[in-house]
Amino acid sequence: LTTIGTLGSQMCIDAQDIVEFTKTVAEFSAATGIDASTSATGIARIVQLLPDLKGNYSGLASAILKTGVNSIATEAQILQSTHNIASVGRVAGLSATQIVALSSGMSSLGITSELQRSTVTQSFTKILTAVDEGTDSAAKFGSVLGLTGKQFQDAWGKDPYSVFLKLTDAIASSSNGVQILGDLGLATQRLTPTILKIGQNTSVFAAALKDTQTGLI
Repeated sequence: LTTIGTLGSQMCIDAQDIVEFTKTVAEFSAATGIDASTSATGIARIVQLLPDLKGNYSGLASAILKTGVNSIATEAQILQSTHNIASVGRVAGLSATQIVALSSGMSSLGITSELQRSTVTQSFTKILTAVDEGTDSAAKFGSVLGLTGKQFQDAWGKDPYSVFLKLTDAIASSSNGVQILGDLGLATQRLTPTILKIGQNTSVFAAALKDTQTGLI
């Protein structure tokens, strides 16, 4: 416990939160088998990257544990993945629960940590660029879902997690999925099969989100 508290202090955990942080990390480590140092570092960094958690260390740990129990992914994989995509997920507008769910879903599908980061970074960057450039650019993505550029911009602004899954689902369901990815600038040797895999398994991500929303209270 002293080691966890020391790590917390070194990672700038507020003094009033050290007790909760130490308790959370100790329980998380015991439940998952992840060593205390890795647990402490992972949880602290994720909370720092996701301000909407507001220092809710126990909520984050609970969300990871809940989705880890109900998915094929291990808690260690989810913890690492969440850390890897937290920054870009936050910029894209995803909530903490959505980022953990996305991490859980991709890990469950056997997508490597490195590929998860590159897929999320490239996909979200393309979408955000199109949304920011205006309705004409956003219309490229909107057309995949039968939306105008303005409608796509509005939908992304309200719920980027759902829009991303609907987009991948529509692409994976189309007989011209690879061509659509090419038109959107998302067709690469590694990115194409990953996006198609996500689109073919959107139910996995829906289930993961339900778990993280239940766990992160």
